[in-house]
Amino acid sequence: MATITSSVGRGGTNLAQDVSSVQSLLNRHRNAPLARLDVDGKIGPKTIEAIEEFQRRVVKLSNPDGRVDPNGKTLTALNGSGGPATSTPVGPINIKVSHGNKQPTGVTGLPGAANTTTATRYESTLTVSGGLTGSFRCSIYPDNMNVKGHLTDGSYPIYLGFHKAGTPQSADLVVRTNGFRAVLVVNANNSVSVKSNLSSKTTATHIHIHNGYNTWNASTPMSEGCVILHPADWSNFIKLFLDKFTNIDDWKSTGDRVGKKIGELTIGV
Repeated sequence: MATITSSVGRGGTNLAQDVSSVQSLLNRHRNAPLARLDVDGKIGPKTIEAIEEFQRRVVKLSNPDGRVDPNGKTLTALNGSGGPATSTPVGPINIKVSHGNKQPTGVTGLPGAANTTTATRYESTLTVSGGLTGSFRCSIYPDNMNVKGHLTDGSYPIYLGFHKAGTPQSADLVVRTNGFRAVLVVNANNSVSVKSNLSSKTTATHIHIHNGYNTWNASTPMSEGCVILHPADWSNFIKLFLDKFTNIDDWKSTGDRVGKKIGELTIGV
């Protein structure tokens, strides 16, 4: 059950983490045609209006105050209504990464390692289908092919989940570019086949689909062999999944920050 430390809404304390928690809870109860809220931790007219709408429709208040208090009726109702809302069925989702046998620049152990711009770092195209749609720029390569590897061509199960250490909460279902953040997880963090310049490096674990960076250097590793999205494409990519899977349980059901399986990732030409 989600909790807040202080009041949120009209006249509330409105701490960012509390606001994000309430926004996420409200979204669980806002099916079409109600518009979903941006979970940004900022209180504003849309969030207050959403609180009032929920208080009228669910809490049955004749004079909604647009405020959610710790241990109050509105928070209890947001956490209730027969348990967490389930996500709208979708999928299985297909994610296809087409590399065309291209190699990126900016990767130690490959030609053009000193060129660390985004212009040629993201050699592949990633397409999403199966209930969600989109096309994005990405790379399958790590930052150093002499010690790490990239996914070999083939198919892998894909899961919802989180990157880096942390305890998933509803407020974490937002777009982030650093630290603990929502991502897609390949093969539930289990071993996958990789190709490297190092002959003994044939497998890797904890491979994710997450964001890349605009610039990088050898002292700040960018990828352990994950599929990385062009930084300009990351937000639109991960929002596809954040908007469709709004229940935090979908993102952590399997353990080790791994959630439900949603489809397949295919790597190929």
